[in-house]
Amino acid sequence: NIYEDENSYLIKTVIPGVDKKDISLSLDNNTLIVFGTTSQENNERLTTLRSEISFKDFKRQITLPKDSDHQSISANLINGILEIIIKKKQKIKPKNIIIN
Repeated sequence: NIYEDENSYLIKTVIPGVDKKDISLSLDNNTLIVFGTTSQENNERLTTLRSEISFKDFKRQITLPKDSDHQSISANLINGILEIIIKKKQKIKPKNIIIN
C-alpha cells in the first residue's frame, strides 16, 4: 500500500515472520528495492508430515514519484509490517524581489 500527504509518502508492506536483519532496502535511480530472505527452521528430530508455510526470498520494486527526497528515506519494521517513509522535496515558492 502506498499513501501520501502533503509532506511525504508512506509505503506499507506486510512481511510476517521476517526479522529486520533479513530485509534490505536499496535505491537504484528512482526505484526503491525491498529484498528479504526467509529460512526454514531445520529440526533433525522431526519429520514434516504437512507443510503450509513457504520459505523463499522476496523482492519488490517500487518506482518513486519524481518529487521524492531520496536523502530522507527511513524505515521501521513493527509486528511484521514494514513502513517506509519518504519525504517530498520542498517546493521552491516564487519570491518577489523589491527593487531599491
